[in-house]
Amino acid sequence: MPLERVRLSCDRISVTQTLLIFIHDIFLLKGLVCCRCITCHKVGKSLSISPLVGKIYNTAIRSQTMKIRSATQIDLQDIAAIHIESWKDSYSDVLPAEFLAEKINRELERYWNEVEIQSDDIILVAEKESLVGFVAVWCRPIPFIDNLHVIPSQRSQKVGSALMKAVAKELINKGHKTAYLWVFESNERAIRFYGRLGGIQKEQSMKNIFGYDVLSRKIEWYDVSKICEN
Repeated sequence: MPLERVRLSCDRISVTQTLLIFIHDIFLLKGLVCCRCITCHKVGKSLSISPLVGKIYNTAIRSQTMKIRSATQIDLQDIAAIHIESWKDSYSDVLPAEFLAEKINRELERYWNEVEIQSDDIILVAEKESLVGFVAVWCRPIPFIDNLHVIPSQRSQKVGSALMKAVAKELINKGHKTAYLWVFESNERAIRFYGRLGGIQKEQSMKNIFGYDVLSRKIEWYDVSKICEN
């Protein structure tokens, strides 16, 4: 079949991805570098390939399989790193620059080193080749979604919504129906995101964030199954 007539369906992408990675590895063994490969930045002889193959290859790499699983003790260091990176990227207009530059690493690393995780709590991580996001819910007893963070390079790729849907299913399995969280009032993007997942905006309140008062908005779900419907 002529290459330009090749069409891929969703149920064949994993086979295609495997084949292209195999081809790419052969290129590397021969000392060649695919001229359209988004993962290879080595200096070497360039191999010209079909634009369609390049497009398929790049799409396959970007569509790496994501797994959501329960966090382990070993993950806490990486979770802290994601938390720090996310805050530095998102809250430069909310928290003082000196805090984000100097204190945030120490505060969040200490937080995740000392956090007491109880038996009913839920911490899930999203993993590709490495961890790309996490969600933490403290069920004491009403589930409080304390953290949902995705590394900046993986945003707008449905990682956050996948984590929220997974944690909603966990809550339902544990017999919980409701949940809530607090989000910075200035974080309009997050507020819209939670709204699309069925969250209802409630009251405002000033929250103390490591010694700094930040106006925040409560988001509540009367039925967490709504998260899975959106």
